Formats: sequence, structure tokens, C-alpha cells
Amino acid sequence: MPELLIDANLPAKIKVWESERFIHVSTINAGWNDDEIWKYAKEKKLSISTKDKDFLIYQIANGFSPKIIHNKIW
Repeated sequence: MPELLIDANLPAKIKVWESERFIHVSTINAGWNDDEIWKYAKEKKLSISTKDKDFLIYQIANGFSPKIIHNKIW
């Protein structure tokens, strides 16, 4: 069962993400906006891995679930 939702702004083809612990947004719905990604992650109890700073605003406005992992290395 996935634990981490990889945002669309991160590459889908990373070797470490080839595990059942990870799911990339593009495999669910590549057309989702940030709000739809947030709602899906919250519903499925997934953390979001992203480099999109907008999710930090979502976290402040909507509470601290799901967890956001901000990737600055990409």
C-alpha cells in the first residue's frame, strides 16, 4: 500500500520510487490540480513529496494532514 504520493512536478522515473510504497500522480490522474492532489492524499492518508511551495500554503490553510515533504534537490 502506498505511503507517499509523488507530485507531478517531480520526475516519475526515479529508481527508488519503483516500490509499492510510492505512487506518482501521473499514474492516477496527470491532469489533477493541487487541490485534487491534496484531497486525494488526505483521503488515502498519504504524504506528498513535492517541490511545489503551494502545498505549504495548503498545509497552513487546511491543517497539517497530509504531511508535505518539500524536495529542494530537484
